[in-house]
Parts: sequence; C-alpha cells; structure tokens
Amino acid sequence: MAWSINTSGRNRFVLLTRRYALKIPSLRCWQDFLYGLLNNCTEARVGTSGHAGVCPVLWSIPGGWLVVMPRLQILKDEDLHMVDVAQASTGLCVELKPDSFGLYQGRVVAVDYGWGN
Repeated sequence: MAWSINTSGRNRFVLLTRRYALKIPSLRCWQDFLYGLLNNCTEARVGTSGHAGVCPVLWSIPGGWLVVMPRLQILKDEDLHMVDVAQASTGLCVELKPDSFGLYQGRVVAVDYGWGN
C-alpha cells in the first residue's frame, strides 16, 4: 500500500505516504479536535524555526488544520537510548517514548512535539 493512517494519537491522526506525514486534528470529540489544532499550530511554529531537535515542517495550513512533515523512520524500543534527552527537551514537551522520535538526516529528532508549548 502506498499510504496508511496512524490513528493511535489522541489529538491527531497521521496520514502516512511514502515520503510525507500529514497530521490532521482528530475528530473523536470536540476537545481532542481543538487540542489537535493547537498541537499542529505549535509544530508549525517550532518546525519552521530551524530547531535542530525536531522534524521540520515542510508545509502547513494556518489555524492548525494540517501539518506536513517528511516521513521518518520511527525509533524502535531498543533505539530509545539514542535520544539525547537534554537536546530533545530544550523548550519542548516531548514524551520519552520511541514513537515520539525518528531519524532525520542521520540524527534523532522529535516527530511529536506539539503538546504543551
């Protein structure tokens, strides 16, 4: 299949293509939808700022309706030791779990960093 949908997130779901990850607010309930918009707004702001510890945002729709990032190889449980907690947490709220991080241009970066910033 050329694409898949990750629905494991609480506030957003992610449409995964071969090259891109498209993050869209969840429609499970009103509160999750609103948090999804806020999470996308945060990632759009931080992901275009040049912060070295995050996956860059390639494109977004204002208001948090959509965020587009490159699709990365997500870390596995045994790779969590590769995360530089000091760098990953600098000014960001990132859960310390493997699927919050991926490999981008040979380094580990946060892929889910929209919460609480």
